[in-house]
Amino acid sequence: MNFNILNYLERTKITAVLIGATALLAAVGCSDLENADPPVLNGILQNVDSISGEVTVELKDGTTATFNLDDVDVGQLQAIAGTALLEAGDEVTELTFDNDSSVTSVSPLIVKIEGTVLEIDSEALTISVVAENGIELTVNVDPQTRFSARGKGPSESSLDELTVDTEIDLEYNHKTMHATRIHFSRNNDSDDVDNENDGESEHEEDEEHDESDDEDDHDADKD
Repeated sequence: MNFNILNYLERTKITAVLIGATALLAAVGCSDLENADPPVLNGILQNVDSISGEVTVELKDGTTATFNLDDVDVGQLQAIAGTALLEAGDEVTELTFDNDSSVTSVSPLIVKIEGTVLEIDSEALTISVVAENGIELTVNVDPQTRFSARGKGPSESSLDELTVDTEIDLEYNHKTMHATRIHFSRNNDSDDVDNENDGESEHEEDEEHDESDDEDDHDADKD
């Protein structure tokens, strides 16, 4: 088992989809669910054993259930997440169980990455990004996408202000590839530095020009 993944999962909100009649019986204690649709159970991970892979989940009704993470496809989780900044409290979905009640998969619903903008298609409303680990992806934006920016001006921003090569913090739904939040730094901070440098250069040139005029005037007086 991957300790870092387990450490993340501890105390994380999950959505558990139980697959198979045996798993349903073990989780919710119901005796007649063979023909029922798999329920979605919400809970909080209470404990994770990084050696055995067992996790204890407290369900909404106050009961607890213990499952095993030995069969989780950690590679798939890492591939989906990329350089995901997985934090306690994030919602995790697709925690599925097979007929012997072992977990078969788990993935974050909202993925968080840091990356650089490669391309912006304002007509298709898509943004292509390369993550820090080299994974490239394209996300969709819409009026529900929240843009925010550091630097001078309001914290609220928009797609129009985003440019290629900008480093961003991106949150998106890996199933729909919909961007829920995009955060970046405005370029005006660096522009201000450039303007200050330009101003200093112009000031120095003016001073040198004035000194040169004074020397010419002084030489003329001598003549």
